[in-house]
Formats: sequence, structure tokens, C-alpha cells
Amino acid sequence: MRGVSEGSANATPRVMQTLRMGGTNTGWRLAGLALGWLAGVALQLNERALMAPTAYIACVLLGVLGLALAWRWQRAFALALIGAALLGFGAAGWQASDRSAERLPASLEGKDLQLIGVVASLPQRCHTAMIPDRRSDVERTAVSGLTASGA
Repeated sequence: MRGVSEGSANATPRVMQTLRMGGTNTGWRLAGLALGWLAGVALQLNERALMAPTAYIACVLLGVLGLALAWRWQRAFALALIGAALLGFGAAGWQASDRSAERLPASLEGKDLQLIGVVASLPQRCHTAMIPDRRSDVERTAVSGLTASGA
């Protein structure tokens, strides 16, 4: 009896250590989290119109909260999947709305725009392919008779 109790006492810390480190399905869980992230990004890319940037920031915060709660309670893996999807959705949408803010104002749509500048560099040929590195320095712009100097 003494050997059995010593063996079970020694086995318990190993089992607890295995549970603390993530258990036996850690690889599948990480793959599931990656697929959740990818599903969130794919869902955002299929949106017809962008939402407000604050909505995407809220999705990112809720996703981080969901992942943190799932980290705390390891049995709540579905919460981790939802958190990863929200995080992917919010990050992709936030980036898209940030890029969308860099476009021309709606008041310039349909008007002729004239740019005057210098081509600073052309695409460079590398030993394997062309590197599309075209840059230009805008000197002056003109829209419907209005002229402005560029930087």
C-alpha cells in the first residue's frame, strides 16, 4: 500500500503540470484559434461597407477580453474562438477604415485633377524580378482652376 500511495502522490503533480501547460490538445486548440482569427478576417473582408472605426476598436477590445477570459478559464474554449474571430474582424476592419481615410475627399470625385511633379525613381530590376518602386514628388496640383503647391 505504501508504494501505491507514493506513486499516486508523485503522479498528481505531473497531471497538474500537464493541465497548467495546456493539456494534450494544445496544437489543435492553437489551430482552432488561427482558424477563428481567419474566419473573423474573412467575415470583415466580405462586408459591403465599412463600419465606424470605433466599432472595430470595440471588436478588438471584446476579442482581447474574450481571449483573456478563456485563458483564465481553460474550459471555455468556445469563448477563445469567438474572441479570436472578433480580434481578427476588428483588426482587419480597423486597418481598412484607416486606409479608407487616406483617399481623396468626396468633393473631388468627378472633377479633373492635374498633378505636376517629378518621377523620383522607376522600378528597379533585381536578379529575380522587377521591384515596383515607383515614387513621385508632387510639385503642384490643380483642380477646376484652383492651384495649390505640394510638399
